[in-house]
Amino acid sequence: MKEMKKILPLNVTTKIMKGCEKKMSIILMFIHAIKII
Repeated sequence: MKEMKKILPLNVTTKIMKGCEKKMSIILMFIHAIKII
């Protein structure tokens, strides 16, 4: 049970980090598109 508790938060944080990276890349793409226009 103790091991599971340690593993679960890591999985949650990695998922959040991946989601943030995707959002950031989308935002960066929009910024670059605006700069080109």
